[in-house]
Amino acid sequence: MGQERKLIKGQLIYRNHNVVAANVVNNTAQLNTITDAEGAFEIPVALGDEVVFSSVQYLIRTVEITPEILKKNRLIITVNEKINALEEVVVTPENTEKFLDLKEEEFESYDYNRDKSTKLENTIVTQGQLRNGLNIINIAKLIAKAVSNKSQEEKQKLKPSEILTYVFRDEFFVNDLALKNDQVTGFLEHIDKNLPSQQLLKTGQQFQLIDYLISESQKYIDKLNEK
Repeated sequence: MGQERKLIKGQLIYRNHNVVAANVVNNTAQLNTITDAEGAFEIPVALGDEVVFSSVQYLIRTVEITPEILKKNRLIITVNEKINALEEVVVTPENTEKFLDLKEEEFESYDYNRDKSTKLENTIVTQGQLRNGLNIINIAKLIAKAVSNKSQEEKQKLKPSEILTYVFRDEFFVNDLALKNDQVTGFLEHIDKNLPSQQLLKTGQQFQLIDYLISESQKYIDKLNEK
């Protein structure tokens, strides 16, 4: 029997600002939520669970649940912006530390005995803005299902585009990747030729896969615009 999990509340922060609509996934328990309009989240955890924080503009951050985190019953996480070719991101530790101290004080006011059964109201979810409908856990399940009945030889021959069109809805390519409808087929052919490793199509790699697709779609669009 697995460990009993308890809800912890937390905050996701970038440079003293709340990070809104970021994916928060308990990779161990395969549970997910997103941060709300205040950058807050609530997710069930147990000792040793791996919790992953993922957002389009920030680097993926993974945290293992420790006894200290469980004792505090809260989790304040900072993320770093993905470094752009045009600028190098510099984090100022002094300001960040001061801001985190203030956040710690805010959490002190929570009555966890009273609130632990009260689910955090997530306005982003209720408004249906979960990354344009993306469900990180469901993506992992669909990837596994796409290859479950295939032999090892068939898996090796499987084109990335065959999995991608099975896993992602059309809206993902248009809304999330900013492709035009008539560019999707060409982009998928581009991915078939350029995907660096079949590893990205394995279950558990959904964060890296989405990041790669977003990055490649930007390159693909820029290349088309140059013509």
